[in-house]
Amino acid sequence: MRLLLLLSAFLITSCSLQTSPLLSQNINSFENQEYQLTGNENPLKVRVTAVLLQRADGSGNYSKSRPNEFGIFQTYWQNALNNFQDLKKPSDLEGCYDGLDFWPKAMLVFEDKIIEVKNTYAWNHRNTGSIYEKNILKGFSPNERWYMKSVDDSLTLAEKDQPSIHVYFTNDGDTYDEYMRTNGANQIKNHGIAAGQFPTPSNLKRSSQIHYPGVYPKYFYMKNRAPQEFGKSWDKEIKDWYLIGDPKGLTHELGHNFGLGHANKYHGANKCKWTIMSQKHSDPRNYLQPTEIQKMHSNLSKTNMMQFVTEDSHYGTTQVLNKDQTWTELRRYYNDFVLQNGLRLRIANKIIMPTNAKITLNPGARIIFEEGGEIVYLDGTEFNGYELKADAKIIR
Repeated sequence: MRLLLLLSAFLITSCSLQTSPLLSQNINSFENQEYQLTGNENPLKVRVTAVLLQRADGSGNYSKSRPNEFGIFQTYWQNALNNFQDLKKPSDLEGCYDGLDFWPKAMLVFEDKIIEVKNTYAWNHRNTGSIYEKNILKGFSPNERWYMKSVDDSLTLAEKDQPSIHVYFTNDGDTYDEYMRTNGANQIKNHGIAAGQFPTPSNLKRSSQIHYPGVYPKYFYMKNRAPQEFGKSWDKEIKDWYLIGDPKGLTHELGHNFGLGHANKYHGANKCKWTIMSQKHSDPRNYLQPTEIQKMHSNLSKTNMMQFVTEDSHYGTTQVLNKDQTWTELRRYYNDFVLQNGLRLRIANKIIMPTNAKITLNPGARIIFEEGGEIVYLDGTEFNGYELKADAKIIR
C-alpha cells in the first residue's frame, strides 16, 4: 500500500475539480416520455485514439520501435478501456449511491488505435503555460484554444467521417532527460496534470480530448528503480500495480469526456471511495452507479460525443411510443421504435438512427415531418428502415 500511495502521488496529479451544467441533468431520451436503460442493452462502440507524442527524433515516449516496452503500453491502454466493462459491486454504499441496483458493465466498448506523433512542441506539456515549481497551473485541461490545437485539428481532419476521442500522452520537457538519466533518482514532484474534456451540447462537431502526461517516465521509474527502493519485484508485484491500478486514472478521465464529474447528486467530490470518478489513488475506483451510466449514455445521444459512436451501434432494444409527441432536438438514438395505433409523431429536427434500425408504424399511425425535420443515418443519407402497417403513413 505504501508503494502504491507514493508512486501515484508524485508521478501524475489527478485532474482538478471540473464542473458542467450537463452533470446535473437527467435527460430523457425523447421528449415527453422517460426512457430508462435497464443495464442489459448491447454496448455502444466508441472510437478512441491513443496519441503518443514524441520529440522530432522519435524519442521521449513509448514507441513501436521498442516492442517489449510498447507491449506494456498496449496492456496499460486496454486495461483502462476495459474497466468500463468490469465494474465491481461495492461491499457497502455508505456515502455513495442510495439505490439497490448494480450494473456490472457501463455498456461501452471501444474501437481503438494507437498512433505516434513526432512533434517536439506538443510533446512538452510545459507549453501549456503551467509553471509547476511555482504552483502556476494553467492550460493543462484540453479546450478549443489550448496548445495542442493544431495537432488535434490535423488528426480530426485526417479521420474524416470517423472521428475519435483523442488521448494525448505528453511529457515534461524541462525534466524528462534528467529523470530518465537517473532512473527517477531525482524525483520530480509533478509530471503534469491529467484532465478530460467535458462534452458540449451546442457544438456537435467539436473534438473530445484527454491530456494524460508522464506515463512513460512512470513506467521507467517503476521498472528500473522502484524494485531497489522498496524491495519489491517488478515482475511479481510492481508491474501488476502499474498495469492494473494505474490505468484507473485514465478510465477516470474518460469518465469526464462522457460527462461525469467528481460529484453528483448522491455524493460530494471524493466522498464515494468506490466510484471510478474518485480522485484518490488509494480508493478502489472500480464502480459506477447506474444513474451515472445513464448520464454517460444520455451524453452519447445529445452532445458532441454522439459523433464518436460507430454507425452500427445498437442497444438491441425497441422503445414503444404510447402517446403523441413532437421531437424538437437533434438527437442520435441507438434503438428501434414502435409508434402505437393512431398516434402522431412530429419530427422538427434531425434524428440519427443506427444502420440496422427499424421504426414501425402500427395501424393508423403517422410520422409528420415539419420544417427542418428529418430522420437519417449517421452519414446523412435518408433513413429507410420503416415498417408501415395498415393505414400508417409518413407525411413530408
